[in-house]
Amino acid sequence: MRADIDFLLEELHLLYTLMPAREKLRGQLIEKAALVMLLCMLVATVLAIALRYLDQVEIFPLALTIIFGSLGGYIGMVRRLQAIPANNDPTANFLDLRYGYVSVLMAPISGAIFAVVLLLIFVGGVLPGTLFPAFLPVVKPKDLFVSLYLSDAINYAKLLTWSFIAGFAECLVPDTLDRIVARKQRETSTQTQTAMPGT
Repeated sequence: MRADIDFLLEELHLLYTLMPAREKLRGQLIEKAALVMLLCMLVATVLAIALRYLDQVEIFPLALTIIFGSLGGYIGMVRRLQAIPANNDPTANFLDLRYGYVSVLMAPISGAIFAVVLLLIFVGGVLPGTLFPAFLPVVKPKDLFVSLYLSDAINYAKLLTWSFIAGFAECLVPDTLDRIVARKQRETSTQTQTAMPGT
């Protein structure tokens, strides 16, 4: 009985020691990730304004995509950090936060990248439908990143919503790419079997 009580006391002391340190580390990670997100937003905004007024090049859809993707990545990361259960092993939780800071800080950047990839999927017409934004036709390859135009505010709202979702749900774009590749492989396999009826 005494050994069990001593063990429980040691566990309680460990918990009370690590909880404040864990919360402090979590707060620091959230602040640093916020700085990364704000830096992404600032770079995209300054670049869009500079190109618009210096070279008459329009990249506001791309800049907004980066901004909302970065914001989605940050919010998704904050929700994941806040969802870490407090009743789990405090040592494991602390070590996860201590040594997983790179993935936390990369969340806004990966959110922006996923949003840009999704933008290219939309521009390429790979995912047609009324749920997705419709861009005006792209004539030159350089227009994939500059001079992208949407027809109205509704399409802008769709673009910003999907950009945020691409950053927030970090598996959305990789899963979408996997499905596109799998569908293309099935189509190629079917065409090969049709071309060789004797096999």
